[in-house]
Amino acid sequence: MACVVGIMVCYLLGEVIEVKSGGHSFCQWRYLALVPLLLAAMLFLLALPIPESPRYLAARGKADAARLALAKLRGGAQYIGSELEEIHDTIQQSSESSGGLADLWQEKLAFGIGLMLMFIQQFSGVNAVIFFQNTIFMDAGFENAASLGFLVMLVQVIMTGVSIPLMDTAGRKVLLLIACCGMTVCCAGMVVFFAFSGPSWLALVSSFLYIAFFSLGLGPIPWLMMGEIFPGKIRSSASSFAAAFNWTCSFLTTETISGLQSLIGFGGVFGVYGVVLVFGAVFVATFVPETKGRSFAEIEAILKKGRGRDVPLISPSAA
Repeated sequence: MACVVGIMVCYLLGEVIEVKSGGHSFCQWRYLALVPLLLAAMLFLLALPIPESPRYLAARGKADAARLALAKLRGGAQYIGSELEEIHDTIQQSSESSGGLADLWQEKLAFGIGLMLMFIQQFSGVNAVIFFQNTIFMDAGFENAASLGFLVMLVQVIMTGVSIPLMDTAGRKVLLLIACCGMTVCCAGMVVFFAFSGPSWLALVSSFLYIAFFSLGLGPIPWLMMGEIFPGKIRSSASSFAAAFNWTCSFLTTETISGLQSLIGFGGVFGVYGVVLVFGAVFVATFVPETKGRSFAEIEAILKKGRGRDVPLISPSAA
């Protein structure tokens, strides 16, 4: 949620920090680049009083320091209960495996699902909509393209907020499937718009619905599921690999959009993303288990049996 709010704020600042030249308005990006610098300085200062992770301290044999840190985080020693002992038990279990490549291979189904969700998320074309939406709206003949771009980001924030309670009611898998199918239809709308140079409303509706469907499922859920489908012994290493893979895919899609647009046009670009989304829907329906209402042990047992495809779309509610 904080990520999409930050993107929306950047769009808003882009509207405020601008210069006019030759009858055109341009974002003064040099000034805009100072904003994250100020935020980074604030983060550094505000992070100083934060206590060290109790798990980190306990893993290094600093039991007393871990207890003090946990007490500070929980608001007092009386609220710790048996949590510190549970942390020690978890560390003891984790020490039995290294979380290295051998363990990742042993849990290859869970690891592969995590990586593939990140791949589908980034190669669904979200960067094309976010970075080139002003261009798309101008091609559609809208004079207020920048304002419409901000509204798209506002929709992203709203729908991300809507997705939070839906994850625990509708379920993760259902939302992923709805997102993939809805975004596929929106990509088809973009293909039609660019193929026939209209109608203008089609580009507008497709852009807004595309980001709404993305924010409902493919945006937040892959990050959430990392902490659910990765077993404890590989959770740290697998999450790190998945995050690095995600941003690598983000870099690749961002860098290839212009080249693809020059080669096959925006219509072809969205056609490619639509194919990825069709693959994503099939992959989610076949391999991704529903994690709503299931414990880590239940999810791990399902994945070890390779039965992701046998999990019903609607899982039982959490007890």
